[in-house]
Amino acid sequence: MDLVQMMSTGKLPLSVVVPCMNEEESLPEFHRRMVRACQAAGVATFEIVYFNDGSTDSTLTARSLRELQSFRATTLQAIDQLNRDLAGD
Repeated sequence: MDLVQMMSTGKLPLSVVVPCMNEEESLPEFHRRMVRACQAAGVATFEIVYFNDGSTDSTLTARSLRELQSFRATTLQAIDQLNRDLAGD
């Protein structure tokens, strides 16, 4: 099966990487919309990777991750780091 066929049948795995910083309030709704969009596009296998860039709120706390996991995604990952500014210094 070639790439075009895999995309049209929803058999191509998809990874969505989402950088976030201080998104505690908007992340749950964003996550629900992202999952719905993947499902509506017929993507059967997908993961959503949240990359927390030094949030000072509760963007990716254990509680917020449990809430996100309650709304279906094939895989949910969270990466947490201190903010390193635009240059990454």
